[in-house]
Amino acid sequence: MFVAVAVWIVISAVTAIALQGSSVLPTALAFVAVAAVLIPVDLRARRLPRRALVIGLALVVAVQSVTAVSVGEPRRLVDVLIGMVLASVVLSAAHHLAPSGVSLGDAAFAVLAGGTLGWFGADRVVLGLAVGLVIGAVAAGPLTLAATKHLVAMSPAITLRPAMAAGTWITLCWGPTIVAWYAH
Repeated sequence: MFVAVAVWIVISAVTAIALQGSSVLPTALAFVAVAAVLIPVDLRARRLPRRALVIGLALVVAVQSVTAVSVGEPRRLVDVLIGMVLASVVLSAAHHLAPSGVSLGDAAFAVLAGGTLGWFGADRVVLGLAVGLVIGAVAAGPLTLAATKHLVAMSPAITLRPAMAAGTWITLCWGPTIVAWYAH
């Protein structure tokens, strides 16, 4: 528990520095707080309680709603909804194509990630999911290889939720920088 709190404090501080003065800072901090609670539960229990996910999503959307009204851009909430649907459809399709690689729990968590990034538009949702999937593949690759060589015991499925949380956070803080780097 101490490690989770310490990581949450560090990530919150980095987020505040990266997004200082940005209208998205409250949403980013809400996402970091929700992820800091959900991911340790997920890693310990190997499943994410739907009720906790729904409460976390409600918190992030509530912060986004207040922000949208305060900056005079309520249309952003439509983008948030589109982000939720897009992320859910992409990860649900991935689950149906590769059920052993992507779980329905990953697709449910994608709704939170997509809603958080939806504020910026569909392209940022896709970027966040892609970054998360790359992180997940890089993390899972050596474990899977070691398991096939019988060097380590591994559960049948590796959750993508921590990787998606990391991809969402990276995209929140440095999405424009990543897009500018990639475009050049």
